[in-house]
Amino acid sequence: MKTLKLTIFVMAALLSFGSCKKDEPEAKAKSPAELIIGKWALVSYARTQTFTDKSKPAKVENQTGLSTDYFEFTSDGKLKTNVNNEALDETYTLSSDGKTLTIKGDPSVTIKTLNATSLIYTGTSSEPEWTSEYTATLKRL
Repeated sequence: MKTLKLTIFVMAALLSFGSCKKDEPEAKAKSPAELIIGKWALVSYARTQTFTDKSKPAKVENQTGLSTDYFEFTSDGKLKTNVNNEALDETYTLSSDGKTLTIKGDPSVTIKTLNATSLIYTGTSSEPEWTSEYTATLKRL
């Protein structure tokens, strides 16, 4: 009987020690500059254009991205895009806090979401006779 109790105790001890595993170090959170790198599909684009002449109604545009629409950010500040079958090669900068994205030749946009799977940005552009506010939603490919 003592042998049976001892055997059960030893087996229980071995099982409890065997199920413990070492704590794995937590993965370091990626910086915004690291998160933006890669290829992103354009999921949707929404724009509202208002006019200085208030007698003109606002234009509201909501588009779903085509299966061929993408943005590809590289670590050396280059950006390749294909939107509405128009391919462009540009350069970009991202603020250190990851909140402002500037694509050469375009007004800066404000990043609302940037994580491993989603990139959402908003922006404004204007001319003397109109102002447009827009939001683009992208997902990582």
